[in-house]
Amino acid sequence: MGGTTFATIEAIIGSGSPSSRCEIPTPETFTSAANSADVDLTGLSQGCEYTLSLVGQCQGLDSTNPRTFKYCTQPDPPANLVQDQTACAVDSIKMTWTSVTSTPAVTYKVSMNGGATKPQTSPYITANTLTASTNYTFDLYAEFTCGTPGPAETRTSVASSNEFVTAPIAPTITESATTINSIDVDIAPTTAATEWDLRYRITGSAAAWTPASPQPAAADTTDSIASLTSCTSYDFELYPIYHGCQGQAGTATIITIEGFSTTNNWDEIVVSAKSSDPNCPATPSDTVLRSDATKEAIFSGLESGCIWELEFVAECDTGSKLSPTVHSTKTFCTNPVTPVLTQDVSTTTETAGGFTFTENTPAATKYFIENTDTTNSVQVTGTAGVRTLVARTCQDFHFYAVLTCTDAAATDYKGNVEVINLCPRPPVPTISAFTRSTDNLTFTFADLTPANTGTFEICLEAVGTTPCVNRTVTPTSDSVDSLAACTEHYYHLYAIENSIYSDSPAVTGIYTYRRYHLANGRSKLPIGSRSPNHSDRSPAPVSDVLFNTGLSAGCEYTVDLVAACGAGSAVGASTSVKHCTLPDPPINLVQTSCTSTSFKVGWDDPASANPDGYEAKLTTDATWTAALANEYEVTSGLTSGSSYVLSVRSVLNCANNDADTLYSTAVTITVTTGAHSPILVVDLPL
Repeated sequence: MGGTTFATIEAIIGSGSPSSRCEIPTPETFTSAANSADVDLTGLSQGCEYTLSLVGQCQGLDSTNPRTFKYCTQPDPPANLVQDQTACAVDSIKMTWTSVTSTPAVTYKVSMNGGATKPQTSPYITANTLTASTNYTFDLYAEFTCGTPGPAETRTSVASSNEFVTAPIAPTITESATTINSIDVDIAPTTAATEWDLRYRITGSAAAWTPASPQPAAADTTDSIASLTSCTSYDFELYPIYHGCQGQAGTATIITIEGFSTTNNWDEIVVSAKSSDPNCPATPSDTVLRSDATKEAIFSGLESGCIWELEFVAECDTGSKLSPTVHSTKTFCTNPVTPVLTQDVSTTTETAGGFTFTENTPAATKYFIENTDTTNSVQVTGTAGVRTLVARTCQDFHFYAVLTCTDAAATDYKGNVEVINLCPRPPVPTISAFTRSTDNLTFTFADLTPANTGTFEICLEAVGTTPCVNRTVTPTSDSVDSLAACTEHYYHLYAIENSIYSDSPAVTGIYTYRRYHLANGRSKLPIGSRSPNHSDRSPAPVSDVLFNTGLSAGCEYTVDLVAACGAGSAVGASTSVKHCTLPDPPINLVQTSCTSTSFKVGWDDPASANPDGYEAKLTTDATWTAALANEYEVTSGLTSGSSYVLSVRSVLNCANNDADTLYSTAVTITVTTGAHSPILVVDLPL
């Protein structure tokens, strides 16, 4: 009351509006406390407009002069503030409440998360542009405006509060695994969900949806639905729920697979042949139809020697659904290809035939060789072996590969049979004799017993020379020409039968010859008085040799030529030739007589063996003239009182292999003819 002190104030409620429900309290007069300006009014109805009369001792306010004005009470708060679950959305919330009927012309205000209020006259409102799977707090107020005519006054109720949520975004539902009577699904939430509502029914059916039992938990990412029908299409709906607000469903259509049995409604069986061996590539599958009278799968072009797994998969006639799992398997194998067997000469002997082969890809498990009548079958270890043979006799054998399958019975699959002809080595031929020369070796060897049906070859080369070239030779004697003289050679002599060579160890130390000169000297008799006997050997393997010690001049020697190759080597046949030494010249030349037109010279025989004669000539003569015995006389062509040079040489007639006549060196003497006798001329007097 404007701060004025009153002894008391009395408030008299005259009426309430609307009078139908706004009660007048009893008593109708309320008195304030002494000296208090506040009057507590009780017993009033909410949301009503009352007429008040104030009576007191203030400003002429008394019982005879009361002040009258309007007074409004606070309206009732809205009731039953709830979320409309039928209108759950990912980005909006619709809420409703019960209208306040106790007060006419009431309006409402809504505040979200403590924000600004929004007026609303209807008992519902939708909040938009929200976030999915999110909690929001809403406060709802009722407002009552009264005091009209006159000063208007608004009263606001207490808040009605509640928390509401937006719906989750539709999840993704996909097939995880399928059997003949169950389907596993993968759940991929898009936004948070506190629970799921999973339903299913046969595709195209008008029947009610069947809820999954049990429903997947909020944290589950998979779920399994059992007790379904094989080879049937099902529609699925997965509703996400966030604190009771259900969003749009994720959907999927999934087909159960077909069971591999005659009681199921499969349409066809797909049969595939597969191998874990990378060398065995998979081939196109074959399909067996339910309508086929003979249900068989045929595969062509399979790799040989492979272990295969047959996979049987049923295919539905609904949606061409292939089973993702293999209903049945069976192991079988294809026959291996037998490798080609070849004779291994390196392991072949005179009584055994060696063989070898290269494994195919893929390789077989084991290999066998046996007689052609299937007896004496032996498993081959590794990729080589030998078979016993009769000497000098070839034999056929059967050879085949085997693949042991990994089926339950461990079945052996036999490959094709290869025929191999194995032959032994022929015996080693033996050289019984050699005949040598300077560039040729002739050798003798015997034929085999029984006779060789093939050929013989010899490899004869100088030691250190490679390669050794084989030459075909013929028993029982053959030769090799154009060899290096006095050279050590080695040889291999082979017998070749059925294209197989015999063994033949290398034999060395076979020499060709080189000429060495061995001289045995004998004097030519009866000339002279010496009869030497001399022997010598050339110091080196040369074609010619000089014997220059211990020999006498003017002698005839017989020389024995023997082929050999150094000390200790074999000596060949001897060949004799004759050689003579030159005679010594005459000695003691002296002029024994002279005239004005002639002169005579004499000499003595040399100290060595006597020559067969002598020859002499003047330096002016063109030819030599035989001398008589030991002197030579010139009787013509001379000039008195002149000097001349006379040459004299010894002559040896030698029946050697070279020249018939040998001459010594010439010795000379200067001679002078005599002067004419003086002629005395006397003049006679007449």
